[in-house]
Amino acid sequence: MPYTQRSILLAMMAIGSAAATAIALFYLLAIHDLSIAAVVFVNAVVSWAMAYAYWRGWDPARYVSAAGALLAGLATILVDNPPLSFGLLIGPIIILILAGPRWLIVNTALTLGIGLARGTESLSQPAEVAYYLLVVIGLMLIRTMVEIALRDARASAAAAEEARQRAERQANENAAQAQLLLDQNEQQRRLLDLVDTLETPAVALADGVVLTPVVGVLDTHRIARLTERLLQYVHAQRARLIILDIAGVPLVDTAVAHAIGQTTQALRLLGCDVVITGISPQVAATLAQLGIGFDSVRTARSPHEVLSGGLRAV
Repeated sequence: MPYTQRSILLAMMAIGSAAATAIALFYLLAIHDLSIAAVVFVNAVVSWAMAYAYWRGWDPARYVSAAGALLAGLATILVDNPPLSFGLLIGPIIILILAGPRWLIVNTALTLGIGLARGTESLSQPAEVAYYLLVVIGLMLIRTMVEIALRDARASAAAAEEARQRAERQANENAAQAQLLLDQNEQQRRLLDLVDTLETPAVALADGVVLTPVVGVLDTHRIARLTERLLQYVHAQRARLIILDIAGVPLVDTAVAHAIGQTTQALRLLGCDVVITGISPQVAATLAQLGIGFDSVRTARSPHEVLSGGLRAV
C-alpha cells in the first residue's frame, strides 16, 4: 500500500493520541497529579476524536488536533512546573506535522512567553531557553528541507512527464512521417509501374500474338521489369508469340543484350516463341563489334514482316 500525506498525518494523529493517553495515565498512576492528568486526558480524548474525524474525511480535524496539543502544552505550563524534557517537545512536533511552521512559531512564542512570565523551571535558564529554541529551529529546518525535497521531486516528476509527453508526440510525428513516406513510396511505385506499362505496352495483334514495342534507353533494371511483365502476361493470356520490337532503342550494350537473351529463354520456358524486330543499323553494328549475336533468337525487320510470315534466323 503506497504511503500518502493523508495516511502519514492520520498515523501522526494516532501516535499523538496514544502518547497523550500514556502521559495522562503516567501522571495519574505514577505521579498522582490529578490536575496534569486531567488536562492531558482531555487532550487525549480530543485527539482520538479528531483522528477518527480525519479518518472519516474531515480535513480541518488535523488543525483542531494541533490546537488541542497547543492548548494542552500551555495548560501544563500554567498548572504545573514541568522540567525541560522530551515531553515538552512532543506538542511542538505534533503541531509542526499537523498544522505547519506558522503554528509552531505561535506555539513557541506562547510557550516561551508564558514560561518566562510564570518563571517555569524548564525555562528559567538562558541555556535551557536556547536549547528549546535550538530544537524548535531544528524541527523547522527539517520541515523546510522536506518541503524543498518534495518540491524538487514534484518538479522532477513534472519534467519527466513533460519529457514523456514530448517523446510521445515525437514518436507520433515520426510514425506519421513514416506512414507518409510509405504512402509516397507506394504512390511512386504505382507511377513507375504506370510509366513502365506506357513505355512497353503489350498489344495483342492476333490470337496468341502479342506486340511489345520498347522505346528509350534500355538497362538491366528496365529489362528485368519488362521480363516480369511479359512472363505474367504470357501466363495469363496464354500467348504463343511475343514480338519484341526495339526500333525505338538507340543503344544496346553487352549487359542489355545478355538480358534480352535471358528474357527470351524465360518466355520459351512458358512455351512462348519470341521474335526481335526493329534492330537498327547502329545497334547491329555495335553488337557485331562486341561479338554479340542472337543466335538462338529469331529476328525480323518489322512486326509486319513477322505477321506476313517473313521470318529469318541470324
